[in-house]
Amino acid sequence: SLVVKNLGDIPLHVIDELRGLSYDAATRTLTLRLREPAPTPVDKNAPTFHLPTPRTVTVAPGAMVTIVVAIPAVLTTLRQGPDLSLVMEKTDLRGMETIRSEIAASAHPIEFRPVEKPHALRTRLASWGKIVTTDTAVKPDTRDALPDEMPDAEPSKNSSNKSKKR
Repeated sequence: SLVVKNLGDIPLHVIDELRGLSYDAATRTLTLRLREPAPTPVDKNAPTFHLPTPRTVTVAPGAMVTIVVAIPAVLTTLRQGPDLSLVMEKTDLRGMETIRSEIAASAHPIEFRPVEKPHALRTRLASWGKIVTTDTAVKPDTRDALPDEMPDAEPSKNSSNKSKKR
């Protein structure tokens, strides 16, 4: 669960759905992205995918919201092989030691535009709001716990005052 607290005096719009995740096996860090990454250059032969506008939640001044993000024990990714075939890779995440959350928030809601090309939408979303990044150590006794079984976690020393994660 990610707990977001609005310490300001105006409502905040916060992306409350996972937009991407990655795992760095060398540092045992799982990164949860509740933000849109910058788009990559467009290849004219690349397939075009529909990109939905992210869902957001409004956090009133002084209020908190809890965003639940399901994390798989094994991450399955699809990669392009050397012969241009698709290869499925599996990565066991149970050895993670740190969870990094990157959450986008803004005083202004994300504008919905019914007709917008995916690259233009991704470019607009990547520049929306401010990104709050928090690193939290994963305690071995909570690694496989359900949210209601987890003791309150202390924020890491890299945590901002606007975001606390457990």
